[in-house]
Amino acid sequence: MENLAYRLLNRIDRTKAWELFFKRLNKYNIRLKGYPAFEMSDYFKIVDKAEPGNQYIFLSTDSKSISSIAIKKAVKFNGKPGYFSHAGLIFLNGDRKTSIMHIMEAGLIEQPLIDFLKQVDYFCVIKLPVDKKDELMIENRIKLMRNRSNLIKYDWEEQLDNGENLLYCSELIYVIYKDLVNTPNFKPRKILGRYIFDPNLLLECGEIIYNNHPKIDNVSYADNIIAHDIELLPELI
Repeated sequence: MENLAYRLLNRIDRTKAWELFFKRLNKYNIRLKGYPAFEMSDYFKIVDKAEPGNQYIFLSTDSKSISSIAIKKAVKFNGKPGYFSHAGLIFLNGDRKTSIMHIMEAGLIEQPLIDFLKQVDYFCVIKLPVDKKDELMIENRIKLMRNRSNLIKYDWEEQLDNGENLLYCSELIYVIYKDLVNTPNFKPRKILGRYIFDPNLLLECGEIIYNNHPKIDNVSYADNIIAHDIELLPELI
C-alpha cells in the first residue's frame, strides 16, 4: 500500500491537484499500519538536555501516516531528503513540565510535549542560535500569536504571504524568528514551484540536542550542508 501511495504522489506532482490532496490527507491523517512508535522514556532525555533561556524548536513525523509520506515525498522531488513533516516551538516551564506551540488543522495549539509525543515516530529538537538581546522581541511575537490564537487557521495552500492569520506549521517558526537567527540557512527554499519554509530546512539552522531519526547524524548534519544546494528566497521577501 505504501508503494501505491508513492506512485500516486508521483502522478499528481505535476498538477495543482497536490494542494487539495495534501489538504484532505492532513484532515483525515490516515495511517498505513500500526501505532506511533516514539519511546516515551526519551521525553526525559529531551527536557534534561534543554536549558532555560535558550530558544528551541521541534521537528516531528508520524512516518506511517499518508499525510507525512505526501509531504516528505514532495520535498524529495526537489532533491532534498524529507525526514520530517511537522514543526513547532518548545517552551521549558520548569520542573520537567515542557509544552509546545504549533499549528495544525484546528489552528494554533499549545499542549504538553509529553502528550504530543504519543502521536509521532520520529522527533528532533533544535536549539536556534539567537542573540540574548533579541529574546524580548521573540517573546513579544509569541505573545501576539497567543492574543489572536482564535483567528489563526491552517494555511492549506502553504504560502508565506497569505496574511498573518493563515499559517502552516513551520511558517509559525519563520514568523517568530525571522531576521533573528544567526545563520544564512534560515530562509525559505523552492519546492514544487513555490518558496516554502519547510520543516526539514530547520535541520540546517541550529544545534540538534535530541534526535531519534536513524538517517540523521546528530553531530555533523548542519556542518555538512552545502549552502549553494539550496535555492533561497530573494532578500526582498
